[in-house]
Amino acid sequence: MQEKMIEILNKQLQLLDAVNTVNELYDWKNKTRIFICRIYPEKSQQYKLFNSISAYPSIYSADTPANVPGAVSDAKNVIQGFIEDIQAFGLPNNDQEKTSSKTTKPYISIENNLSQSQNQKQNQNINIEDILKDELPPAKMREIQNIACSNEPKESKLQKIGNILQKTGIEVVSTTLAKIIANSLGIF
Repeated sequence: MQEKMIEILNKQLQLLDAVNTVNELYDWKNKTRIFICRIYPEKSQQYKLFNSISAYPSIYSADTPANVPGAVSDAKNVIQGFIEDIQAFGLPNNDQEKTSSKTTKPYISIENNLSQSQNQKQNQNINIEDILKDELPPAKMREIQNIACSNEPKESKLQKIGNILQKTGIEVVSTTLAKIIANSLGIF
C-alpha cells in the first residue's frame, strides 16, 4: 500500500508540469485531494497544508492576479514532502482516528455540550465549504469570495451573490443546497 501511494503521489507530482491556469490547478488539486484524504486525516497538519495551496493570497481583491507558477511550486514542495514523509516513516495509522471520530460524532456529552457543539459546527462549516467548492464552478466561487471579502453592505453582498447563483443555474444551485441540507442533517 505504501509503494502504491508513493507511486500515485509521484504521478500527481508529474501532472503538475502540465498545470498552467488557475482552473487546471483547481482540477489537479481536487483530483489529488482524493488521494491525500486516504493518507492523512482532514484534521492533520499535512491535509491542512495541502488545502492551503492556492494561486491567490489569503487576502485578495478582484484586481489581484493569480500566481499559478508559485502555487505549482508550492504544490510540488508539499507533495514531495509527503513522499519523503511516507518513505521515511511509512503511512500514518488513521484507522484509530477514523473509528474514534465516527463513534464520537453522534453522541454529545451534556457536560461538554458547548465545546462539542462548537467542534461540530466547525466540521459542518468545513463540509459546507467543501460542498460549495465541489459543486460551484471555480470562477463563480472566486466571484463569490471576492464579493464576500469586499467592504460593501451586507444586503448588497447578498444581492450580488444571489445574482451569481442565478446565473450558475437552478440545477447546480439545487444540488448544492440539497447536499448542504443533507450534510447538516447528518444524512451523508
